[in-house]
Amino acid sequence: MQNYPWQFIILAMGIAWTIQYVLAYLQLKRFYRRVSELRRLGTVSTGKAGSAWRRRVFTVLVVDRDRIIQHVEQLSGWTVFANLKPLTGLEGRPMNDLFDDSLVLPVTHKQLLALRNAAEFIIQLDDKKKAKQKEKEAEAQESEENSISSSSASIT
Repeated sequence: MQNYPWQFIILAMGIAWTIQYVLAYLQLKRFYRRVSELRRLGTVSTGKAGSAWRRRVFTVLVVDRDRIIQHVEQLSGWTVFANLKPLTGLEGRPMNDLFDDSLVLPVTHKQLLALRNAAEFIIQLDDKKKAKQKEKEAEAQESEENSISSSSASIT
């Protein structure tokens, strides 16, 4: 009879953990559905700022091909019921403005850090694309040179 209170506590903790897990899954599902919708506007990147001990800020940055900001949203709230909410005032600005400390942007410092984190991912993606393009150009040039040298060798 003395074990029943402990069994009840363990069962209650298991049920609470399961509920928390399901609610977190539903939040992620809502988040990724919204990110999929935002992909129609341009290149999408997510960024975060903060730590496990302080409130984290998650942002979604959408830019076009010219790297002009099209849309920005922030995941705000403390619970699993938090949703993405628009951050206004950045649309139409170049993405590089996020790295210019001389500009006063209509976001908090933590939001700015999260947006910079998202922008860094876009910059890394651009760098990878440029490196791949250079590699393809070098391969094309090398194969062209090889075909020219082999055709001149067969002529002689």
